[in-house]
Amino acid sequence: MKTAVHVPWSDDVRYLRTGDLLVDLCYRRVTRGGTEVELPQRIYDLLLLFLAEPGILHTRAELFERLWAGVIVEDANLSQSIWLLRKVLGEDCKHWVRTVAKGGYVFEPPGAIEYLAELPGPEPMQDAAAQDADPIAPSVPEIDAGDRQENPLPTASPEAPSAAAQSQPRQWRRWGLAAVAVALAISVGSFWMNRATKADVATAASPDAAPPAAIALIEVHDPAVATRWPVTLFHQWLGWKLGALPTITLLSEADIAAGAGSTAPLVVFLASGSVPDRPGHVMLQARFKHGGHLQRLEMEGPASTVPAMVDEMSRQVMSRLLPRHADPWPTLDLDADAASRYAEGVEAFERRDWIAAAAIFNEVVEMAPRFGLVRRQLAHAQARLAQGPSAIAHMEVARDLLQPAPTQVVAVLDAEQLAVDPHRIQAAAEAYGQLASRYPDKSNYTLTYANLQVEAGQPELALDALTAHDWEQKPTEKRIAQLLLRSQVHQALGESRRAGEFARTAEHLARTAGSGWEIERGAALLQMANARAMTDSPEALTELYEQAAKLMETAGNRTAALYARFLVETVTPPTEGRNPHLDKLLAKANAGGYRRLEMEILIRVAAQHHRVGDLEGYRTRLWQALAVATASGDTTRHDQLGVLLLNEEVLQGHFADAEQRLKQLQSAGLGGRAALMLDQYEAFLHYVHGRHQLARQTLDRAEQRVANDDRSATKSEPIAQMACSRAEFLLSLGDLTAARRDWQRCKGAASPIHQVLAALGQARTELLAGDTAGASNLLQPMGDSLATLPDDSDRWMVTMELARLLTRVGDTDESDRLYNALLPKLRRSGYRALVWATETGLAENAAARSDWAASLAYLTGVRRDLPADEWMLSQRIRLIDTAAAWAEGERQRAASLAGELHSKASHLGDAIVQMEIHSLLPDGSMPDGCDQAHRDLLVARSGMRGASLDWLTPAFAKRQLQLAGAPEQAPH
Repeated sequence: MKTAVHVPWSDDVRYLRTGDLLVDLCYRRVTRGGTEVELPQRIYDLLLLFLAEPGILHTRAELFERLWAGVIVEDANLSQSIWLLRKVLGEDCKHWVRTVAKGGYVFEPPGAIEYLAELPGPEPMQDAAAQDADPIAPSVPEIDAGDRQENPLPTASPEAPSAAAQSQPRQWRRWGLAAVAVALAISVGSFWMNRATKADVATAASPDAAPPAAIALIEVHDPAVATRWPVTLFHQWLGWKLGALPTITLLSEADIAAGAGSTAPLVVFLASGSVPDRPGHVMLQARFKHGGHLQRLEMEGPASTVPAMVDEMSRQVMSRLLPRHADPWPTLDLDADAASRYAEGVEAFERRDWIAAAAIFNEVVEMAPRFGLVRRQLAHAQARLAQGPSAIAHMEVARDLLQPAPTQVVAVLDAEQLAVDPHRIQAAAEAYGQLASRYPDKSNYTLTYANLQVEAGQPELALDALTAHDWEQKPTEKRIAQLLLRSQVHQALGESRRAGEFARTAEHLARTAGSGWEIERGAALLQMANARAMTDSPEALTELYEQAAKLMETAGNRTAALYARFLVETVTPPTEGRNPHLDKLLAKANAGGYRRLEMEILIRVAAQHHRVGDLEGYRTRLWQALAVATASGDTTRHDQLGVLLLNEEVLQGHFADAEQRLKQLQSAGLGGRAALMLDQYEAFLHYVHGRHQLARQTLDRAEQRVANDDRSATKSEPIAQMACSRAEFLLSLGDLTAARRDWQRCKGAASPIHQVLAALGQARTELLAGDTAGASNLLQPMGDSLATLPDDSDRWMVTMELARLLTRVGDTDESDRLYNALLPKLRRSGYRALVWATETGLAENAAARSDWAASLAYLTGVRRDLPADEWMLSQRIRLIDTAAAWAEGERQRAASLAGELHSKASHLGDAIVQMEIHSLLPDGSMPDGCDQAHRDLLVARSGMRGASLDWLTPAFAKRQLQLAGAPEQAPH
């Protein structure tokens, strides 16, 4: 099968002619009957193939292989291309392309195909211009030596050709604007570049012509010209002006190639090149159809004047296309050397290689400090790398340098300035929300708003915005972007299956769009792997990450490739010691200024330390990541790390530090699930200090906030988790009925740890209600349930709760076994709060056996380290002290300790502790009128007949009677 076009003509041939069809090989331009016709790239290639091999049967399979090699396209694309080619040939010549049933196509022109180096008469473009009723002729003003020195900027005139244009041979324009379009998946019956009617063609361009809604800037490159920076600068400067206007949708070349959107865009071709016989001179050109007329703008000058020419030509294009927005705009302020280096940075920026782009743009800023556009792009790149302070500084300067500008553009610049500042994410989201509401057709604003809400921890708001649009009518780039963002949103909401579905759809769309979409495909594969992280095998995940890395490398995006390589390492099971691969990636991320990846790697390494039980290494890496987040100004990641460190401070027993960090995090204005986590930490810290009512109120407010949210799909899980915490507070407050209800709601949580917590909570509730046998039955299967949980701090805490309850149902041996198995792990972990709780539990077991010496020995370290205002453990210690004092015959001291504890419990509203004190000492032995009647009232109100120290009193009562020399009598 043939795979390339082997042309039969020589290299010096410029024109092909058959009948009235003329093809200019240099311009890649087609004219028929003296009228120029714009052809998309694939149609031009199809015609060229037919002209090279007339009279030959070309099968459909062969044409697909030769014209769409390596690109997945639908079969209808070839049929449409043939149809469009016949449309170009016209009604009287469309039979030149003959269909052979079940065979393919044969090109049969009426005569021989002529190969011409030159035309005998005027070029068709000149004839066409002469025939036009109101021509807009190209203008290339002559610039003599004196003019170049005094006024280096030539001006383009739409009224008449310049002397230079008239005197120079047309061949100098061989670099010029060719009819090179990108590969189009064209809607049947629509030809974007030739959609004007005959009446339109006869009408000159008018300032009253309707402004375009969608514009595509296409660079046309002459392979013989290596220097491309002038057209790149032209494209970027003009593209910024057009794209910054909220009423304009700026399409990319890839969008057009994928048949983007439902609205036919106005296509502006841009070109640059050297000028024959004038060394060091550069030509700029723009060509487009507007108002029914083909318009050309051309300028020539020394390379040093290119920035000035770009500035002037961009103003003229704006005045032709959008006269209302022709002014005001800032001046382009850089020299040719900076512009050349800037073009290299643009290439990296467009392939989203933020590391390379930031490095090059930093150089350009040094070379051209007043070039506002490069500072804007540098700020965006640095924001992606989490170089917050630098991004903020450059965007602030860019905003000033990119003025004066239309009012709408200034509003966009203001929003962009907010968006690169991690401290102002919510304000940026509000600004883009207003833009999206005011300009609903500008999908960029919606996408940015949604992305900012995800960053701010508000995925529900992002989902609302994304589902309010009909994305099927948007350009391909925007459709893929919203699919990837939807995947992130559902991942943030814990809906991995949905996240995977959107990522898979995005990958399919990018793949079928053809070449040029490798970065989008790679991003989609990364999202697919992340969504499957909990279900797929390590081998399957590694394969997806590797595919993504290769696609990114193919596209030249080393930033994303580095990230994909990092994700490969996250699949590897953690091992003891350092991970050399992650250390190497960490060094690369640091060297490239990729602060966000540096933080993710540190967090990943921290997680590996955590999984192998090296909690000191875990905390060290978290602190390192926090330092990077602080230095980079990444407040979002700083706050996420702050939540992790808050948890560590609580487990380590640094309650004062935890409360201080909690206040800082709450002042940051976190939303979504992060805010709910902070509510639960606040409630727990209230509980630690015995502020049970405040703990309950905190969770009540949090639940009300969730309940008032209209997003019912995301309510159940956080409400269930809050119920698990609040039920414990309700028990302390003596509200047995409400606690039972919350334990039932707690069972609705999806996570295994909350299922275990609910079962333990129900057992404790039955025990407090007086049903010791029922509680024992509920506790029997709990050992097996615990064995299924990961061996981490969550499992350690529920194991301690199980041991505590076993003590209270009389199984101190099993309770001791659980405590003693935990204690070495807890001491190695540095989690002092858990060590305190375990040693207190062992002290209770010893006390239940009347081994007071052992009991008090266990409490020595706890008393030394426990914060003075802690209540959760201190009340259990004081109860042991009271029981020990009474058992040793120190009745007055026991009564004093009991009275103090009862007074404190009454003040805090801790009903359980009050009833336990009453059950410990005989009636009448406590001061302040605390008697059996008071206990009976508490029991009647709460229903907690089992809120006692009966588990402690059998041995205690025996010892008490021995000391008193009286008959045995059970205490109250």
